[in-house]
Amino acid sequence: MSRVLTSPCLAANLRVVACSIALIAVAACGDDSAAPSAPATPPTAPATPPTDPATPPTDPATPPTGPGGTMLAVLDNRSDSPGIVFGSWNMPNSYLNSVHTGWMTGGPLDPSNILSWLSGARAKGARGVIKLCKGKDSYVKNDDGTFSLSKWKALVGRYQNVNLNPYIADGTILGHFLIDEPHRTDRWGGQAISPATLEAMAKYSRQLWPSMTTMVGEEPR
Repeated sequence: MSRVLTSPCLAANLRVVACSIALIAVAACGDDSAAPSAPATPPTAPATPPTDPATPPTDPATPPTGPGGTMLAVLDNRSDSPGIVFGSWNMPNSYLNSVHTGWMTGGPLDPSNILSWLSGARAKGARGVIKLCKGKDSYVKNDDGTFSLSKWKALVGRYQNVNLNPYIADGTILGHFLIDEPHRTDRWGGQAISPATLEAMAKYSRQLWPSMTTMVGEEPR
C-alpha cells in the first residue's frame, strides 16, 4: 500500500520537499533507459480500451505489515548529502551503504540510545526519520482504543532534554514522524485522529524542536 509523509505545519515546515513510504515511489524514479522508444505514429486506439494492468487493486481493510515490506524514500535539501534517501523501517546502521542511505525508526528508540542511532547514521552519511512515540499504537491509545494525545505527549516529552539540534541542523534528522494512518477509524477505536489533534501534535513537537519538520503517514488519496 502506498503512503505519503505530510507535514501538519506546512507553512513552517517544508524542508522535506517530497516524501513517500512506498516501493512504488522508488520504482517511479528508476532507470528507464531500457524502455522502448515511442513509435513515430501512435497506433489507432481500439474502440474499447483494455483494462489498465497498472491500476492498483482496492486497498484491503488492513494493509500488510512488517518492517521488511515497507520502504522509505525522502527528498531532502538540508543535508550536505543531497538527493533521495532510501531505506527500511527500523533498519540498523550496520545495514547502511551506498544503496540504503537512511532509515525510519520508532520502536527501538528511547532517550538513552537515540543519539547513538543518529551519530551512527551521520558517520555513514545517512539520514533518518524518527518516531518518538514508540512503535506500537498501543502505547498511545486509551482503554477504548482511541488515540490519546496525553500519552503521545508523555512519550515525546521524554526526549526534551536530549540534544537533537545538531542532527536537525545538519540534516541527519529528516523529520519527526508524529503518527501513522490517523485517518483509519478501524485503527483508532472507531474514531479517526482529527486534523486539529494532528496540528496540536505538530505544535508540541515544534515547541521542543522549532526547526524539526513534522510528518504523518497518510494514503495518497
